[in-house]
Amino acid sequence: MPVRTVVDRLVLVAAMGWTVAVCVLSLTPSDPSDAIVGWDKARHGGAYAGLTVLWLAAGRLVPRPDGSQPGPGSRTTLARAVAAALAVIALGIMLEVLQATVANRSGDALDAVADAAGAVAGLGAWLLVGDFVTRSGARARLRSPDRTQSAASSPSPNPPSPSPSPPSPSPH
Repeated sequence: MPVRTVVDRLVLVAAMGWTVAVCVLSLTPSDPSDAIVGWDKARHGGAYAGLTVLWLAAGRLVPRPDGSQPGPGSRTTLARAVAAALAVIALGIMLEVLQATVANRSGDALDAVADAAGAVAGLGAWLLVGDFVTRSGARARLRSPDRTQSAASSPSPNPPSPSPSPPSPSPH
């Protein structure tokens, strides 16, 4: 199995695992004495930023309906990134509503705001860095040894034409 496929699968598994962890931790009864307000909001923001980045990384694996991949910086890529961030924000809001049904938990609008802020921060980080990572990954695939060897070993249909000889000096 090519390394790229293994990495892609690991990214997808990480995104799913992080989602399950966020859901389980959000819906498990907790000790109310461990909630320090600033730290609690930072944990929410960090968890949802990480969740957004992981789903954005996993989402770049999904081809368009015609089978092609959207290029970095394209409108399709931006639309997918915003849709992923909105889905993560919706998950955060849903989990805050569900927390009202869990013992020793309560849904908190400020937690939902922290979740949304984390998702937006993850989206911003992806848009700043993800495009670079995607482009450098594309360049690396173009330079991969498998691709270079196959290109070097296959004869080209149009052999290179000999370069013209330099003009000879004219006598004066």
